This record gives sequence, C-alpha cells and structure tokens, in this order.
Amino acid sequence: MTTKSKSLLTPLVAHMPVTRPKEREIRLSVDINTTAPHLILLLKKASCFQQQWEQLHILKQMIARYYRFMQLKASNKSDILLIPTLDIETVWQTHLLRPKMYRNDCIRLFGFVIDHSLLHNDYNHASTNKAQAFLDTYKLYEQRFGKHYCSLSSCRKRNPVGCGNDHISSLRCDNEVYSYWDETFYEFLPKPPKDYKNPFSFTTDDILSDWKWLYLCKQYISRANKLSMGNEGFVHYPTYISLEPEVLEPLMKSYERFLYIAAKHPMKNKNGVIPPTPAIDIIWRTHMQQPLEYVADCRRLVGYVIYHNPWPIIGDKIMKKSCDQINQIWKDEFRRDIETDHVRGTDACRRGQEPTINMNECL
Repeated sequence: MTTKSKSLLTPLVAHMPVTRPKEREIRLSVDINTTAPHLILLLKKASCFQQQWEQLHILKQMIARYYRFMQLKASNKSDILLIPTLDIETVWQTHLLRPKMYRNDCIRLFGFVIDHSLLHNDYNHASTNKAQAFLDTYKLYEQRFGKHYCSLSSCRKRNPVGCGNDHISSLRCDNEVYSYWDETFYEFLPKPPKDYKNPFSFTTDDILSDWKWLYLCKQYISRANKLSMGNEGFVHYPTYISLEPEVLEPLMKSYERFLYIAAKHPMKNKNGVIPPTPAIDIIWRTHMQQPLEYVADCRRLVGYVIYHNPWPIIGDKIMKKSCDQINQIWKDEFRRDIETDHVRGTDACRRGQEPTINMNECL
C-alpha cells in the first residue's frame, strides 16, 4: 500500500495486513440479482415522463404527494402493503439515495425509519398481489386525504413514443415489475398548491439531478467497454443497460471490492463520501433499496454506514484528491483499474488473478 492515502483515508485497523484479501466472504441482505433489473426498469419507466415532470410546479406536487404517501405508510406501518404511484416512487428514490438524510427525515417526521423494497415477497400477504395492493392504497389515500391518487384508465396513449420498446422494457423478471403503472396516470394541476411546503431535506434540484444518472451511467459503461478493448475512438451509447446474470456478477464483485476499500480505508471521521464509478453505483443504489437492510449490512460488513452522495462535486479539490487516492488504492489492492474493474476480459481476469474478498480482515 502506498503512503499517499494517509491524509484523507485512514486504515480502520492499524495492524491490518497490506496483502490482498484471499477468500470471498460477503453476503448482502438484499437480493441484488432480482432487485437491480427492477430498479433499472423503474428508472426507465420514469424517464418517459421526465420532460413533463421536470417542471417546478409539478415537482412540488410530486413532493406533496410523496409526503402524504409516507404519512399513510407511517400510520399503517407493516400491517398493510401500500404501493406508490410512479411519480411518488420517483421522489422516494431521490430520498433513498441519501441514507443519512432519509434516516433523519423519517425519525423527525414519523418517529421511525420507513422501510422500502422494490420486491414485496417478504410480506405476510401471500394472497395479496401488487395490483390489488395498489387498489387498496388508492382507496386509503383518497379516504384519508380527500385527494385524488391517480386515474386507473390506460395512459399508453400519453406515453412518449418509444418508451417501453427497448431491451430494458422487455427484460424478463420473475415477477412483472409494477406493470399496472402502465395503466395509471395522474393529471397534475397547472399550479402547485398554495399551502405547499417541502418537509424533507432534499430539494427539487436533487430530483432533477438524479434523473440524469441513468443516461450518464449508460454512457460510462459503454465507454468503459471500449477502453477495456483499447479503443478510445467513437463510442456508441446503447439505449439500455443489460443486467443479465453474467453482467451482474462482475458488477457485484466490483461492489464487494468497494465495500472492502470502505472498511479498510474509511474516509476521515467516516462522514465523507467514497466516490464510486457509475458501474459500482448500480449495485450501491440497488443495495440502498432496502434502507434498514442497507444500514445493517454496512455495520456488519464495513463497521459504519457508508454515506452516499449521488452527485459528489468532483471539481472540488478535496473530492478530486479523494478520487485519485481511491483509484491508486484500488490498483494497489486489486491490480485493476477502478474505471474498468467491472469489465470482463481485463488484464487481471485474463491472467487468472481475480482477487476475492475477505471482509473479516478489515474488522
């Protein structure tokens, strides 16, 4: 290990060995293989409405609707399966991507952390499918708040041309992901409510910024694939992110290494942001889909909760220095470049030197 990282990144255990980990011992509580395709499909569905929803008066209504939904969740806790509309889920995603903010907001507003999952197989409602739960939510929302939840008529004619026709929309999952979202639509008012107030710590700008991630992630993965083949010329950006098992496996391995680095070299005071690549961020965002499990996994595997900042200011001198240090540490630990770590066929893989992870070395 080089000495360059001592200023910002301090080893968790002073006597930790500097050799690369020898065996893989990491288990996440979140079903990454199933949740990741669900998450990408959700983001793809939401992107169909981005042009309409990016208007400020609509964003404010989305936040107000999210707050009502969360109040409904808080009052029913886990007794009833409640399903958000697509606009509400979109705001929820922005909140979930900021674990510290999400926890603090939930405790301040509701008294406890409200859990979330794109999968609902863990509920004790064997006879309740998502579509029925959605109808139940529809009734409860309108009964409590006297506000319209959504229209149940088909909105396919309202969807922009091309949405739902590419590879990611035809991705096969064990259970169809919120297919009823294609049959619902909410008509936003031309002006925000006069009594509008955002009770949360995130802003409308955060939601707008988060919408850019899917497109930028597709760019990054395509570019990384080209660079791994030694081709720095023209890069074709695909219209989808493939998350088949053979693609998820190296992404998951990169995330495991990311957790290992976070445990072995935590940011100063454990309050900083360890910058991931967009490829690693796919699995990180998937992990955060279940906030209670994410916190428990971080404490068990890393020793502290890793804070996630969807858009770290890379231009900032401290953040840029941190990125450079992480990149160097990654090369020293794994003999791989962090930018192409997730790509099969890189030098380390071809030489049969694929390093694996033993988190126990870090704790």
